[in-house]
Amino acid sequence: MLLVGTKLFTLGRWEMAFVDAVPKLNEVRDLRIYFPESLSQLHELELEIFSHASEKAISTVAYLKIKKMDCWRISFVMEKAKLAPSHGHTISQLELCAALLATQVAHIVQDNIRMRVDKVPKHGSRRHRSKSQQDTLDETK
Repeated sequence: MLLVGTKLFTLGRWEMAFVDAVPKLNEVRDLRIYFPESLSQLHELELEIFSHASEKAISTVAYLKIKKMDCWRISFVMEKAKLAPSHGHTISQLELCAALLATQVAHIVQDNIRMRVDKVPKHGSRRHRSKSQQDTLDETK
């Protein structure tokens, strides 16, 4: 029997097992190995963030890049996407939303990887920028 609010439910055996297991979900830890080799010889660690906005959705993806000697290795860390509002937003506004999402993902990753990150370059989509805007951006780099 399960009491939810003022209602009492009769549960089967598998349902009771599920209800008993739910509180234990807080104890689950996901050990993710980003690179198979030791990071003791690490020269540089970057967290690359890419974001994109369209009329239908905004998204961002994060990758870890390590440099050992003269070799770069890349590993996927996480992604996040959201549906765009159905109307009332320009692509520029959605790109700002995607940039905010990218910043949130960067903070989540940095808080959880427990490694020193040297750089966090963020890259947004460029398909909606005019040629003069892109030239200005390229000159400031």
